[in-house]
Amino acid sequence: MTETTAGTVTGGRADTRLDLYTDGACSGNPGPGGWGVLIRRGPDEETLCGGAAETTNNRMELQAAIEALKAVPEGGAATLHTDSVYVRDGITRWIAKWKAGGWLTAARKPVKNRDLWQALDALHGTRRIDWRWVKGHAGDPGNERADELARQGMAPFLPEDMRPGAARNPVRNPPAGMQRIVPMLNYADAPAAIDFLVRAFGFRERQVYAMKDGRIGHAELALGGNVVMLASVFPEMGQTTPAEAAKSGSDGWYSQVLCYVDDVDAHHAQARAAGARITAEPEDQFYGERHYRAEDTEGHRWIFGQRVRDVSEAEIRATMAGM
Repeated sequence: MTETTAGTVTGGRADTRLDLYTDGACSGNPGPGGWGVLIRRGPDEETLCGGAAETTNNRMELQAAIEALKAVPEGGAATLHTDSVYVRDGITRWIAKWKAGGWLTAARKPVKNRDLWQALDALHGTRRIDWRWVKGHAGDPGNERADELARQGMAPFLPEDMRPGAARNPVRNPPAGMQRIVPMLNYADAPAAIDFLVRAFGFRERQVYAMKDGRIGHAELALGGNVVMLASVFPEMGQTTPAEAAKSGSDGWYSQVLCYVDDVDAHHAQARAAGARITAEPEDQFYGERHYRAEDTEGHRWIFGQRVRDVSEAEIRATMAGM
């Protein structure tokens, strides 16, 4: 995935030894994100920040470290302070094994964020860096300033109502990082489909929720700033796949469209009055949304929803795992 990254630089002068403070931030994780760097040369300070429209916290932590090392001349030395154990341990402990193993983890899975790790490794190889971990949000002035810069870098990529100084809604609808209209697909082998879509079409995994029977209850893949949802086929719900429908003449369904609206109950009343076939009445869902389902004049399936409360990812995963 190619991220659109913007950056700003202020102040600073050349010197031989630097103190670097880096941090990353992300709204939604994945979602809009930012990185920040504070560079100290004795009494002088230089700041950098930037962001991306669709990214993760780990990618922003890595991007911050990359931008910080770019400020160190080749052959130069610096101390880099990060609150990311992922960054510190990755560059000091894991990366040699990843490279020796063909960029596979100990579990023989591709290393995530390989592009950024390779960029960081190339810079690190020509500089003398002392990597130090600092506890985040614990009052360290350098870390706190880097955090401010990361949020400053993220701000231009946030929806307008989430930017600093904007009026805040108590619940974001649709969720952060999600567009208003979302295609939803079903696959007989959802894990294989996810792998293919990532390798062939350039999608990136946002979230994958497995159920206790091994089927994928819900997954989100991102391409640029947009998302497609998918899940395993559930025959007990009348679902099939295009290939199976063509092969057997099955009348099952395999795709639908989710649309986020501002008032789902009012929208439901409007659809019913216009003659839409309502297949499921408005109902609150465990993941914090209220949905109803309908079919149009030619049988296409639609879900209309509204986010009504915030639910943690941990709570969603626990519920899905028990279904």
